[in-house]
Amino acid sequence: MTRARVAAVLGVVAVLCVVATAAVALTREDTAPDAPTLTVAGPEGSFEVPADGWKVEDADVRVFYADEQGRPVAVVHGPAVFRAGYCGKDSNQAFAGFTREPLGAWTGALGEAGPVDREAVVLEDGTVARLSRVDVEVDSAAPCSASRVEVSMLEVGGVRAVLVRDAGALPDDDVLLSLELS
Repeated sequence: MTRARVAAVLGVVAVLCVVATAAVALTREDTAPDAPTLTVAGPEGSFEVPADGWKVEDADVRVFYADEQGRPVAVVHGPAVFRAGYCGKDSNQAFAGFTREPLGAWTGALGEAGPVDREAVVLEDGTVARLSRVDVEVDSAAPCSASRVEVSMLEVGGVRAVLVRDAGALPDDDVLLSLELS
């Protein structure tokens, strides 16, 4: 995929990581705890997204942003995508998955990043993780590309999970992401 084709696959909010086998959910208090979810599994563990509007891709599917030479610089394999195909075959409005690349690789591949909001979050099992959020002005004129995206990354124990969304594509109270590491 090219950078322009993937630019529509943008999104943000939060992704939670948990050490060992504990699960954590990030929702608003008024979100139904038994709402249907989809599970994404990977070598790092698994996470869940709401069933409504999301699709889990096969493990061999990757979403990435490339540099000027076409080399992938920010990659997720087997992501969950929101509104798959909303603007053509390879488009969506948000995706979430595990990544090896740091936040800077993601924001650098997308465009001009604003200030990064970092905070320590305490997960259900008492583990402290780092949640980073940033708005990015996108460097793309592609027809399906959002002009601004939000990127969130949660890091704990050497594992990174990222959620990228078109600005405003998902209301915060519609997002439920939980992650269980094996």
